[in-house]
Amino acid sequence: MSTRMLASTSPSGTSNIKALTITVPVSGYQECGLSGKAGGTATGLSGASTYYFKVSANGSTVTEKAITTAADMTYTGVIALMNAQMTGVLAGVVWAINGGDLRCTSPMLGTNSTIALSAGTTGTNLFVTLTGFSAFDTAVAGLGPAEDPNGYSIIPASGFSKVYSVQSASGVTVQGVADATITGNPLVEGSLGPGGPWVTVGTLTAGVGLVHAPAGSQITHIRINGTAYTGGPLHCNLNAVLPNGNVVW
Repeated sequence: MSTRMLASTSPSGTSNIKALTITVPVSGYQECGLSGKAGGTATGLSGASTYYFKVSANGSTVTEKAITTAADMTYTGVIALMNAQMTGVLAGVVWAINGGDLRCTSPMLGTNSTIALSAGTTGTNLFVTLTGFSAFDTAVAGLGPAEDPNGYSIIPASGFSKVYSVQSASGVTVQGVADATITGNPLVEGSLGPGGPWVTVGTLTAGVGLVHAPAGSQITHIRINGTAYTGGPLHCNLNAVLPNGNVVW
């Protein structure tokens, strides 16, 4: 949060100073409690070895990832491997050195933006192998204003996303991403009004995929119906792309 000082003139001609508080949305992150690290610093990992680590981003289910070290075992090399694993519900998550520490940052902005790191359990835990690691720093949540809480949000089973207003004679595209534990196919529904009646225009197979509403369907409102799946939760990015390129969140 930053504060700007604005000058104004009172009726008497004297200058007054007013404080205007401006909230800038920022991403949530978590660091690994390290210090003095740089891109060229050796990580302490061994060559040609596989290491596991877990991340949860923006409330999604904890996901375990693995890297296998190559010739470059500095932070530059290892971070490149870790970033390459940020796919699915972790897409857009970024690992980098910040202030001498290894930081994991959410791609979201605002108060819904969070990162939670934890030890890998399938094999060798990456974090505990890093030279100087003792414990994670406390995670720092993002600051508002939040992005739409129903884009990049958790839609519970038997629940619904927010109803989104769209106008398109050429159809819309709806995009959703779900955690790997999803079973069943969440429904993408459209209607000619905010209150329905709702008709299914497609499904997100295992919670993942693109659904195209039929051209000329004149759909004015869309939502994702979470009643047709179990597991999860559904970590959904509801993205209606209009023909002119505008995006409605």
